[in-house]
Amino acid sequence: MPSVHDVGMQIALWVNAIEILAWPISGHANLGYVIDLLGNFAWGDDELDDRPHAIRVGKTERAVNPVQYAYSALNSVRNAFLHGEPVEETSLKSTAIPDANIFLLPAIVYRTALAVILGINPQAPYENNGLSPGAAADFSSHALQAQALAVQLGLPARDLSDYFPKPPGHA
Repeated sequence: MPSVHDVGMQIALWVNAIEILAWPISGHANLGYVIDLLGNFAWGDDELDDRPHAIRVGKTERAVNPVQYAYSALNSVRNAFLHGEPVEETSLKSTAIPDANIFLLPAIVYRTALAVILGINPQAPYENNGLSPGAAADFSSHALQAQALAVQLGLPARDLSDYFPKPPGHA
């Protein structure tokens, strides 16, 4: 069974990986930069594209979508863990998303950042994105994870059948 420290370190590593993936040619991948990057992904779903949440970036309050909100929550947990605040099981809970499964969030956020950087359009057929069927299936899994995030944030379930590539010979 992993300890609280093991879990906190895993979250810290995920957030660091997201920052490394997002790192610009010049400048820094700070909270604002990563939030902006994640905001460039169009889910094609009103509730995932909507920006009903508010976060503070520096001295500015910003409206963000669920994935941006999840990254902000992960970043807060990482900062609390690495900056010497007392570590308890409750330290690994996001105050922003108290009922969310903290283990589900990093992969969703990472894949969203990766899709933005690779220029993947989730509304386009997978062939038009230059993806192999295997990679398309991976991003279909991403759509399912985003669905789970939406449900954890209290959004209603949605039909995701358009995200899945059809097997050859099936309409």
